[in-house]
This record gives sequence, C-alpha cells and structure tokens, in this order.
Amino acid sequence: MTAAAIYQGRYRVIRPLGRGAGGETFLAADLKNDEHPVALKVLQQGVGTELSLQALRREYELLSPLQHPHLARVLDYGEAGDYLFYVTEYVEGDDLVVAARNRDWNAVFALMVQSAWALDYLHGKKIWHRDIKPANLLVGMVHDQRAPGRGDRLQLKLIDFGAAITAGSGPGNVARAGTLPYMAPEVLSGAPYDHRADLYSLGIVFYELSLGRLPFVKAKGFQQYLRQLTEGSVDLTPLQNAQTPAGVLKIITGLVAKNPTERLSGAQEIITLLNQSEGEDFSRQPELLGGTFLVARQEEVTVDTQAGSDLEPTELLAQVKQLSRSGNKQAAWNLVSANLEAGSRWEQLGLREDILTQSVHLLAEQG
Repeated sequence: MTAAAIYQGRYRVIRPLGRGAGGETFLAADLKNDEHPVALKVLQQGVGTELSLQALRREYELLSPLQHPHLARVLDYGEAGDYLFYVTEYVEGDDLVVAARNRDWNAVFALMVQSAWALDYLHGKKIWHRDIKPANLLVGMVHDQRAPGRGDRLQLKLIDFGAAITAGSGPGNVARAGTLPYMAPEVLSGAPYDHRADLYSLGIVFYELSLGRLPFVKAKGFQQYLRQLTEGSVDLTPLQNAQTPAGVLKIITGLVAKNPTERLSGAQEIITLLNQSEGEDFSRQPELLGGTFLVARQEEVTVDTQAGSDLEPTELLAQVKQLSRSGNKQAAWNLVSANLEAGSRWEQLGLREDILTQSVHLLAEQG
C-alpha cells in the first residue's frame, strides 16, 4: 500500500494508522468532501483470508446503523480490485488513560461518564464490544459554534469493532476475545459470558486512569500471570492508598467484581455513584447539540467572567465544575478570579474548601 493509493476514485491514502488481525487502517482524504480526513480500513481479498473478510463485513454491518455521539461513525463501504474496505469517521486524539493524565477529577468524571454512555448504547443494541481498552477509547477536543462562550470541550469516542458480536452469537459458544489484561475472568476461563465482560474491562481501564498503571499481578511466567487474571481478584488497596475519589473507588469496585451478577449494570449506576459520592450533577442520558456532546447540564451554564462577585457561591462552583470537566480550564480560572472577593460568602455556605480546591487544580494545570 502506498500513499498514492486511491480507492474508488474518492479516498486518497495519506499514511498508516495501525495494523491488526482485521486488516490495516489508514488516514485518508475524502476527495469528494473537500479532502475531509477519514479512517480507511482495508483488507486484501484472496486465499486464506475469508475469515478475516467475514469479520470485516460483520464490523461494517454492526457499525453502519449506529448513531451516537460517543461512537465513531461508519461513512462508506465497498470493494476496489483485490481490496475490501470501509470508511469511518477519523478520530484524532489520545487514548483515555493518556487524556486523563494531569487533568483534574471533574474532567475525568466526564470522560468516565461518556465511556459508560457509549457502552450503554451498544449493549442496548445487543452488541458486545469485547475489546474495551484505552486505545479504543479516544479523547479529543470538539467545538460547536452554536455554543457561544463555552469554547472547546473534551469528547470521547469508542472505536474498533473488529471483535464485536451480537447477543445472538452466544453467550455459550463465543470464543475468547479482547486484550490482556483487560479481559474479564469469565472470558479468560472459557465460561459463557455476555455484555458484562465489557463492564469488567471498563473497570480495569478506570483503574489504570486513576493510578496511571494497571493492577499489579505477582506472577512468575505467563501461565501464572494468566491464571491470576482468570481468578479475577483485583487488588484495590493501591486505589485506597492513593486517596482515589470515593465515587471512583465505588465504581471500579462495582465493575471489577469477579461474579458478573455482582457488577454495576452500566451508565445509570455509574452516574448515580458519581452524583451521590462526588456532588456531581450528570444527567442520565447524553445531551446533544447538533450531534455534539455537551457535558452534564452545560446548556444551563452562561459564563460571564465580568460578573465580579455577583455570582452566588453555589452557582459559581457549578459553573467552574462544568467548565473544568469540559476541558475549558482558562475560562474556569477566569471565572474564579473574577469572584475572589466573595470569599466570605463561600465560607458562610460551607463551600470555601470546594471552590479553593477547584482553584488549586486549575492553577496547577495552567502551570
């Protein structure tokens, strides 16, 4: 494959993005859409590739009807000579763990909720992803000009459905799939499994973004390592020692339970724990504006950094959290700065510590 390759006179290959068992993915330009960047997944047809071709067709058939702000959209599909290909939305950004690094917890909470919403949508369509890991949860900045004053915000998208299956495919006869060490114990053991294996994997991802590393496994050799993963005992002590927010600890604990019946059921419970434990106000469903995700109740926030001390402390804290979790740090700090003279009112309402904590996070990120 060369950078000069053009598919069906429309998609010009720019550079490789990655290679896997399901084929190779390239960054390409859509020549019929102002050279808009797209992701082009290609598999060469030929002897010995039929199973992979079936997987590629299945991936397209699963993705093409799906419309959700936290899933990469499928745009096109076809054959060109010896190649079968499909085209998806190009998602440029960092994986979830990298994106969460050095961000305050309000922004991380929002990304956790977005990933849970994506899985909820899939599971509602009776689709199991089966390869939930940071590399398949990409985070970038999005901007909607119809949201004046709010600036760019962080948005997560779930990608790569090469291992996905529908509920009708099992659960009793489905094969192992996924990436060590994110695979659920029931998957590793060869037992029947369902969508709750995705939730376990998400719990391991949340563990990793909380500590910056995966759960530690004491093992000598691969077989012992695999056996310990299959036993499914995740040591939560490091999270407790690191003073992980209570809501996050409860969520991870609920997602990585060895018994699937004891796991959290999905986004609803994750959001409830964040709202109750961390004083957040995430809604139960993703909120949309022209197809672009708006973080929890952001449409209610009108930012006015010239308001001086006019904002009530409760409203100030709400607005700062909204801006912070959306990734708009400068606007959040400007809002705090404009209201510093109201410190006495913060203390009267018992909000002084909360607001100052937000300020410290923002100052640290501003450098």
